[in-house]
Amino acid sequence: MLLFLDFDGVLHSNYSDEEKLFCRVELLWNILRALPEVKVIFSTSWREYHTMGEMIDFVTAGGGEDLIPRFIGITPVIPYAGYYPRRDLEIQTWIDANGYSCHWIAIDDLPELFNDGHPNLYVVDGERGLNKADVKSILKRLQ
Repeated sequence: MLLFLDFDGVLHSNYSDEEKLFCRVELLWNILRALPEVKVIFSTSWREYHTMGEMIDFVTAGGGEDLIPRFIGITPVIPYAGYYPRRDLEIQTWIDANGYSCHWIAIDDLPELFNDGHPNLYVVDGERGLNKADVKSILKRLQ
C-alpha cells in the first residue's frame, strides 16, 4: 500500500500562523505503525524546495525515526496549464514510473488538485489538519 502525503493543511494547519509546523505528525506515525506495509511518497509542494532527506527529517524527528525506511519517494512536478497543479496526475506518473500496482491513498486538504470525486483521495480539513477521527477513517480505508 502507498500513501501520498501532503504537509500543509494535513500535518499542521494551512491557515494558522500560531500553530507549530508538523504539530500533527504523531497522528501520521499512528497510521504507519498500525499498518507496517504502508510506504509513503511525498506529494507536497514542499518537495519543490526541500530535499528528500530534509522532508524525512521533518516528519520523523522527535520520535518517528524508526519510520524513516517507510518514506520511499517524491512525486514529480508536472507542468500544468491552469491555476492548480494536478496531484492526481503526478501521483499516477510516480506509480507508473516505479512499477507499482497496489492500493493507494492520497491525504490532502485541497481536493481541487484532484479529479472531482477521486476515489483514492482522503480530504483533511486544512483549517485544523489531521485529527484522530481522520486517522480512524484512513485506517479503515486502508485495511
